[in-house]
Amino acid sequence: MSSFECIRLSRFLPECGINGECTNGTVCVCDEGWEKSTEAAFYLTQAEFEATENGQDINLSNLICDVNLGVLKTCYAIALFATLVALGTQVRFLKSRRHVKKLSAYLICCIFSIFFCFERLRDFGRNA
Repeated sequence: MSSFECIRLSRFLPECGINGECTNGTVCVCDEGWEKSTEAAFYLTQAEFEATENGQDINLSNLICDVNLGVLKTCYAIALFATLVALGTQVRFLKSRRHVKKLSAYLICCIFSIFFCFERLRDFGRNA
């Protein structure tokens, strides 16, 4: 199988998975609300996987449509809400500078988590 053909994981499944369609035998076009991602692409060859980790471009047009954008957006929203609740609970009970210093790593981690959840939700659907 050439690396530029649409991928079929099983003979029982269609090319590009059940949420996409193979066009021209080389490009997977995803249904509305579905995307392709290398994060969930366990079927990549070792060379392709290492190339994505090293920041090199590979042909992503034939990946399977395996990421549901609605579910992923909901997960980010839940993570954001849970982090805001956790941070709010801790901030409410801060009593002194010593207490802030003691929890500084936790507070910084929460702030970064909130920032990255906002970033992912804000940029959602822009990058294929």
